[in-house]
Amino acid sequence: VVLFIHGGGWVSGDKSGFRKRALAVTRKVNCISATMNYRFASEKVHCEDILKDITVALNKIISMAETRGIKCEKVMLAGNSAGAHLSLLYAYTQQKNCPLEICAVTSYCGPPDLRTESFINGLAGTTVEHTDQILSYLTGKNLSALSQSERNKVLYKYSPVKYVSSKCVPTLVVHGTLDHLVHVEDARTFVEKLKANRVTYKYYELPDSGHSLASDDYLLGKSDQVFVDFVNMYIK
Repeated sequence: VVLFIHGGGWVSGDKSGFRKRALAVTRKVNCISATMNYRFASEKVHCEDILKDITVALNKIISMAETRGIKCEKVMLAGNSAGAHLSLLYAYTQQKNCPLEICAVTSYCGPPDLRTESFINGLAGTTVEHTDQILSYLTGKNLSALSQSERNKVLYKYSPVKYVSSKCVPTLVVHGTLDHLVHVEDARTFVEKLKANRVTYKYYELPDSGHSLASDDYLLGKSDQVFVDFVNMYIK
């Protein structure tokens, strides 16, 4: 199974945004592909709840496949932006809770470290208060009431970079160098940590693209082939 998780700052978005890519993967690779929705972060829904939604979605996929005589064994998670963050966090922390073997993960412009000044400034597209509200919803903590050190401790807990170790699954990272929401230096630092921990990884940088990866059609097409190669290598 290749499961795509949409972005939207954890508080918006829809699975339909990945439908075209999911269908393309199904045509090129002999596997199931799926997209999912999840509960948006709010006063009552936090990151742990959203991670549980991924498990629920995978169980549903397994059940649907069984009715068609298909046995699911492995899953590769892939997402963009907030969906990439969730994909990484799930792949690195939820192996014991996942109903399938997690074999790989792909991040398209995902934030690997929620603490960095560049990400905080990028997310604050409107106001700092807006950023605090979103991240407070995600973490379940009132960040505006915390000291900087306490705040960073909470944000680090929900950052994929915290969980990088030699046990991490193969990871594909695709990022635009002009991304003003998740700065490319955050991605590069994350990749360096993958490398230092001897995690199998591929890093693909798009030199003229921002967060939407919309300005490098040729290179994005090549990265899509890298993604398909990644699926072929680790799903089968």
